[in-house]
Amino acid sequence: MEKQIKEECVFTKVSYKGPVKFGEITVALEPDDVIHQVYVEPFNGSVEGWEGHYELNVLRKREETDAEFEERKIENERFVVDSKKKRYENYLRLKKEFENENQ
Repeated sequence: MEKQIKEECVFTKVSYKGPVKFGEITVALEPDDVIHQVYVEPFNGSVEGWEGHYELNVLRKREETDAEFEERKIENERFVVDSKKKRYENYLRLKKEFENENQ
């Protein structure tokens, strides 16, 4: 198992006046950063709603930390054990069902 590349948002800005301009980004940009800007259409629902606005996010890729890696390894091992246990329980249930059918 190897460390994974994580993508995280290092900057977010919402503007109701117009598109977010390049000069409004207050984080130091790196060559591999991705700048993602979208316009969110206005919405008026019965429970909630919002005005139309622009959202800008700066996304950055990084290698997962040692702590994140260890946590993922533990979670993966737990998943394997739980999966095996559930498959065995399913096997026993099916075995019992089909043994009763043959008799």
